[in-house]
Amino acid sequence: MTPPDGPLHALLMHDQALRGLARGLLADAHAAEDLAQDTWLAALSRGADPETPRAWLASVARNLAAKLRRGEERRVRRERDSARNEREPGDRRGARSSGAPELRSTPLGPRTLAASETWDCGAVVLGP
Repeated sequence: MTPPDGPLHALLMHDQALRGLARGLLADAHAAEDLAQDTWLAALSRGADPETPRAWLASVARNLAAKLRRGEERRVRRERDSARNEREPGDRRGARSSGAPELRSTPLGPRTLAASETWDCGAVVLGP
């Protein structure tokens, strides 16, 4: 029994080549399998009937792989920037230290000037 001819059959003949290309584009075997499946999904959802099915599948796979890499690069950059902005509690590197110990106990009439424990302010005035 011969398989039916048609655009889907023409694409399916290139399944092994597509999976090999996906493994070559992505180091992770699971990500490569996902890429191949996403390529098939794109082909089926668009009702693709290209003149050169193998080249079309390869082009779609390369574009999807590039999209995945860009997304990964953005994620890494966001995490790096987020980690840069976070500091561990008690981490005093970069804290303002210009006279802060002396300010903690300086009376100013009914008010007392105290050094802030936050990173945003150098000092606050407490009292009425």
